[in-house]
Amino acid sequence: MITSVPQTLSLQSATKSLRLVGIMLLAVLLVGSISAGQLRPAQAAARADQGLLTLAAQQPTRTVSVIIRLAEQAGGIEQQIRTLGGRVTSDLSIIRSVVAELPAGAILTLAQDSTIFWISPDSTVTNSACLECISASNLTNTYIQAIQADKAWAQGYQGQGVGVAVVDSGVNFQTDLYTIMGRNRVVSSVAYNRGYNTTTFDAYSHGSHVAGIIGGNGRASNGKYIGVAPQVNIINVKVSDDLNNGAGTASSVVKGLQWILNNKAAYNIRVVNISINSDTSESYHVNPIDAAAEILWNNGIVVVTSSGNRGESAVYPPANDPFVITVGASDDKGTAAIGDDSVATFSAYGTTADGFSKPDLVAPGKNIVSLMGNMGMGLPAAHPRNVVDLTYFRMSGTSVSAPMVAAAAAALHD
Repeated sequence: MITSVPQTLSLQSATKSLRLVGIMLLAVLLVGSISAGQLRPAQAAARADQGLLTLAAQQPTRTVSVIIRLAEQAGGIEQQIRTLGGRVTSDLSIIRSVVAELPAGAILTLAQDSTIFWISPDSTVTNSACLECISASNLTNTYIQAIQADKAWAQGYQGQGVGVAVVDSGVNFQTDLYTIMGRNRVVSSVAYNRGYNTTTFDAYSHGSHVAGIIGGNGRASNGKYIGVAPQVNIINVKVSDDLNNGAGTASSVVKGLQWILNNKAAYNIRVVNISINSDTSESYHVNPIDAAAEILWNNGIVVVTSSGNRGESAVYPPANDPFVITVGASDDKGTAAIGDDSVATFSAYGTTADGFSKPDLVAPGKNIVSLMGNMGMGLPAAHPRNVVDLTYFRMSGTSVSAPMVAAAAAALHD
């Protein structure tokens, strides 16, 4: 049961501006003085996800993809995996891990090895769009006025020079992401997804939509649809596919976060938006995406993630991590006033397995108009009634709420 409704995100002027986000970020900064290690309990005897152990016992010959996190002094893991009939497919050095494909039965052996910290499934991750929740009759959004971003703009808070990494399905180069002088504000693009379209471009339209909410300047709409921080730079980190409903893997997300850590200085990356959630519920103590997100936080990067669209008591990684800012969705009823707002029915909330209440706050998340990646496939093709015009698309979900907070954090860094 919810005992109190999270308030809608509010950006104010220089003395009052960004009050809700500022208070929340201050609390997170105070928590940052506590190291991740201080919050972690002693390592449990079991060193593998229970689902993997069950699979190993029932289907020992089945090939599975796993993420193996190593203890501090571990060595020789590749040879050990080969001996057990598997192979290492990727290195995730940011969290001292490898990705491996191996017979499920081998997990029973590896789980007893004291040089291994934890074995997780290389789980599917999905975006937090909630298209079934969209009302096609709502043709405009009012979230900029609802969160009072326009008042922050008047004080000069527009995210100038700040880098925001969008960990998603890719970002396409569009008019709204160029300056009036013609400079592309998508300053870097990398791709770690597997399968269809391994370029950095977005044919699914999720990542481009998120990027527009963060930093679109509205040039293609003559100022009708503008993002929260319209002068930020966008760093495009593609980790999910254009097919399979925009799904990716945990290892692709970790690789993307590792690249961000390695390149934060080059692109002034101060904020990361992850509008993606794992399909596997794990404690933040052992989940690989959570581990990588914490490392970014400990290195001075604000990590914002969507709470997901599973409703009550279903907050999955990385939204379950106390070191990230988890954002749920509100329904602003299409008005700029917040008195009629309510928490969207689909927005995930509850207490995590580790005892943390999530989300940390909510922001508008219904019928949000932003950039469209590709009209011919992906979300626009599946939901043509949500297409506004050749440039813009309407979407609901915590996926569109999180980038509003990410953009507000970028404005604070401005």
